[in-house]
Amino acid sequence: MVGAGKGVIRSMLIDERYKSEVIPVDYAINGLVVIPYEFQAVSRSKEIPVYNITCAEHRKVLWGEVIALSKKIGYQYPMETGLWYPDGCVTTNRFHHQINILLFHWLPAYVIDFILFLCGQKRFMIRIQNRVQIGLNVLQFFTMRSWVFRSPNYEALWQKLSDKDKKM
Repeated sequence: MVGAGKGVIRSMLIDERYKSEVIPVDYAINGLVVIPYEFQAVSRSKEIPVYNITCAEHRKVLWGEVIALSKKIGYQYPMETGLWYPDGCVTTNRFHHQINILLFHWLPAYVIDFILFLCGQKRFMIRIQNRVQIGLNVLQFFTMRSWVFRSPNYEALWQKLSDKDKKM
């Protein structure tokens, strides 16, 4: 989302019909705070409990909604150092995606690096695009499939919290 907001990511393979497993950072951090406290409180048994920090099913939203919200926030609060306007293409067509990658990721990266070379500056865009492509290839494995992550131990933690802790 940050890469798209900065205009570095202009195309992604995402099936907008599937629910996302996007977790707000404060939700994950709260889990990381509560799990050790709970684990310490339970008596030591031979089985070590496993807590998967996942988004609760009732909180999951479709990828299409995540993209729309990200674009809306990107327009309202643009990033200070943006390369391009935050309005990329989301598709499920791999051929269309590869054309977009070529035109809107690699071509601008080479042009910018060439201009930097002519100006005697340090080139960096091709290196950034290499990293972006590695990240996208990993991420797209998850954005093109439907996933169901169960986390009964993590969900049960909510019931064990006091009203004060739940509010906090």
